[in-house]
Amino acid sequence: KPISPVEAVEMYHDAKADELAESTLQSNKHRLRAFVQFCDEEEIENLNDLSGRDLYKYRIWRREGNGDGREAIKKVTLKGQLATLRSFLRFAGEIDAVPPTMYEQLSLPELKGGEDVSESTLDPERAIEILDYLEKAQPGSRDHIIMALLWETGARTGAVRGLDLEDIDLDGSHPRFSGPAVHFVHRPETGTPLKNQKKGTRWNRISEKAAAYIEDYLEFH
Repeated sequence: KPISPVEAVEMYHDAKADELAESTLQSNKHRLRAFVQFCDEEEIENLNDLSGRDLYKYRIWRREGNGDGREAIKKVTLKGQLATLRSFLRFAGEIDAVPPTMYEQLSLPELKGGEDVSESTLDPERAIEILDYLEKAQPGSRDHIIMALLWETGARTGAVRGLDLEDIDLDGSHPRFSGPAVHFVHRPETGTPLKNQKKGTRWNRISEKAAAYIEDYLEFH
């Protein structure tokens, strides 16, 4: 049934609003904005007219950085953007905007040795060096506590940012743990949501050493 790319994308975002975290929704909107722009440039006004050839052209178009304010991207980024488009096409098939199996025509690039590694990832060896430095030069500082929590819990930075005083159990009184722990809680109403929303709410054990530094931080800062 006839539908414009813009309308179909808006329906997709509405459908995912109660399934995905706000950060993921915003990322998807950014990625699909490029697809809508491509359709505009190619004069695809009705999503029913989208073909497998168009999907191939879009893949090349996006890889080479076409579009307003965009630049060429790495293969790992391209894979993520095409995965979002593939999810959208699957939804579009469910609402009779494209053939149900069209999403299968959009292949994702294969990544080889190291191509799927983000340059923003901190190597474990480097993390240990940073922790050693902070422990000696800035013990109990904000930076030290953040690094210690990231290292010991494996949590996302947003989860650590959302910790409140009530989420910290330094005495080990929680029944599930014999030692200190922190509680990551989904609180969208205070601007500190978890990526996986309520499913991301959890307790994480921390070491006695980290707990001692957190106690120092609370006392002095």
